[in-house]
Amino acid sequence: MTLLPAILLVVLYAVHLAHAQAASASCSGAPAFTGSSGAARSYTGSIGQYNAPWENTAITGSGGGKCLTWQYTPATAGTIYTTTCSLTTDDTIIFLSSGSCVNNFGTNLNQLADDSCVRQSTISFPATSGTLYYLHLCRYAGDRTNANSDRLTTGQFVFNFQCPAGMTDHDSLLETACLACGAGTDTSTGAKAGPCTNFNVPAGSFDHDSNSATAAITCPPGNYAPAAGTTCTTCGTETWDHDSSSATACTSCTSACSAGTFQSQACTPTSNRACTSCTAVTSCAASSTTCTSSTDSRCSTCAANFYKVAGASSDTCQDFVANCSSQQTCYNAGNTRCYACATDFYLTLHSGVSDVCTACGTNATCSVAAASSIDKAAVIPLATVVGVLLIVLILVLVVVVVRRRRLNARKPEAAVSSRRARSETVDLPMSTMAMMANPLSDHGNEAAMYADANNPPTHINKAGPSGTPLASVKMAEFLAQTHRLGSGQQPGEDLYDAIRPPPVPRHPFYSNSNSNAARHSIAYEASSSSSSSPVAEQPAYENPHVQRRAEAGERSTTDVVYTDVEVHNEV
Repeated sequence: MTLLPAILLVVLYAVHLAHAQAASASCSGAPAFTGSSGAARSYTGSIGQYNAPWENTAITGSGGGKCLTWQYTPATAGTIYTTTCSLTTDDTIIFLSSGSCVNNFGTNLNQLADDSCVRQSTISFPATSGTLYYLHLCRYAGDRTNANSDRLTTGQFVFNFQCPAGMTDHDSLLETACLACGAGTDTSTGAKAGPCTNFNVPAGSFDHDSNSATAAITCPPGNYAPAAGTTCTTCGTETWDHDSSSATACTSCTSACSAGTFQSQACTPTSNRACTSCTAVTSCAASSTTCTSSTDSRCSTCAANFYKVAGASSDTCQDFVANCSSQQTCYNAGNTRCYACATDFYLTLHSGVSDVCTACGTNATCSVAAASSIDKAAVIPLATVVGVLLIVLILVLVVVVVRRRRLNARKPEAAVSSRRARSETVDLPMSTMAMMANPLSDHGNEAAMYADANNPPTHINKAGPSGTPLASVKMAEFLAQTHRLGSGQQPGEDLYDAIRPPPVPRHPFYSNSNSNAARHSIAYEASSSSSSSPVAEQPAYENPHVQRRAEAGERSTTDVVYTDVEVHNEV
């Protein structure tokens, strides 16, 4: 039980020493500074005995009296810092010496500090690693040589060893060495206390040389530097520094520009991609405009009733026909058809160039002009077809007429004999009207008609009431009259060969039937040597071949009369 109080006393004394730093009147045997660095330490001036040997040059003859002395040997280079400012009421003066301890003081004065803060003083001295230093805290004496100068009373002061740049007082103890910090930390200002992680380079800056003793560099916008970093990384592809702060990570740029827009601002480390709408191409179909700038808009497809005109830099969509209200047809850029014009405009059709819609004017109604609003694309082909058909028809008619004329000029005489051999029909030429009604028929060609026995007769004798052809009845009457004229005539069919036409009359008369049935009065009276034989005053020739034989002077059978011959024309 008796040991416990003793232990408590030891502990309390140690605590007291930690806060009440024991001192010495001389450098010889002066206690060393230990414990917490930067902590306030108490002093008692009653133990001071010797005046400092150095003069305060600021005030001649002045110095320090009745000094208290401590010692300290830094393990690393750093700064010895001591101050009484605001810690005591004594008028203090501080000396720092080194070297051998002679006459209670070190032989080398390193620094003197007086009245740094009114009557108190502060020393800050760069110490060398491994050097023994003596700290002398004294009362200011106007006469440094006066052995009876005033002593210090009581008060506090601070002794601190500040680690150099690149190092930290990691445990805040004076007796341990400073610790060097690694890359990614910034202890360039020195006097750091605490673990190295307390001095990591902040985000947005980077330890460019991986040396904690040198200051970190701020990373510029468009880059990213994380905390405790040693590099400043530029924003990657398709990313950018959205807030102009390298302390935050880069973000993705806006996606590629869509159709109808162009990239007006590229995605860079310091700017986002910007998309701007293309300059509109008037009347370009929806979603058909592309561009790479505001001056080179291209249109892939124009809207209905418009056509594209490619320009040097930009396309345009031009109206086929201005003021055209209905569907238009574009054959090329300069040849456009319009079906109907807008209100108060009338359509003018053109060939080879575009139609025109013209304003009606204030007094016009456009009722007549609107009637011309037909599709010229349909009118022109129709007119062309009609014209071609007319030309073909004219050519056919010309060919038929020429052919008929040539055939009529070559009618063979043999056709007459063939004609005579037919007793039941009277073959007469086609009437002019019949030939015009059927110009392509060969029935008007007498040579072909008579030469081909299988060719049916053009003119069919109409049958009488008894069923016998009228021509045969008339022929029987003719034969009876022939027997009455004389017995020298030949009966039957042989009499046809003896028939001869009379002389050519002054005014021959040719007549053809005007319908399917026609009646003709034909009188053939043969010439004779007798003066009493009658001569036909108005002979009629149904067949031109008979006329030619009469003109040749061939003898005709006398007293031959054809009357009331009814002819049926079959076309």
